[in-house]
Amino acid sequence: MAYNITVHTTNNSGVGFSIVEKTLWNKGIWSSRDGVQLLSLSESGASGMLRYRNNGTGESFIVALGIHQRTRWCDVIMGLDPKDTATPRHALYYELGKAENQTKRQLHTAVITEPTATGRQVTVQYGSDPDNSYNVNVTISDVEI
Repeated sequence: MAYNITVHTTNNSGVGFSIVEKTLWNKGIWSSRDGVQLLSLSESGASGMLRYRNNGTGESFIVALGIHQRTRWCDVIMGLDPKDTATPRHALYYELGKAENQTKRQLHTAVITEPTATGRQVTVQYGSDPDNSYNVNVTISDVEI
């Protein structure tokens, strides 16, 4: 069964972020139109990642999205080193012995919010799922202290 995940990014922070890397696990494809990302997955057990980066500061994070046992899941990976990429991080969700990452995939999380070390937060939230088509909102915002 095929799944489509449409990703809308809203940046409410004071700095710019752009997508600098897209990865896939299993059978799927990324495409984009007018700043909206579309992840098309051929079957359950597949996923994709987007790595966002601020070119001025080097600050980056990864958003993971996928389908596990026919149910959607998401995660946010913060605290990346400048040389970190999504490709090796993606494999950790599927490698045996990586219980923390496998647990996040198996939790079927529909919304997650993670703070950055620089006073921002990233929220990933799935919307409805008519006919295995999901809308996901990624929101980057400054945290009010």
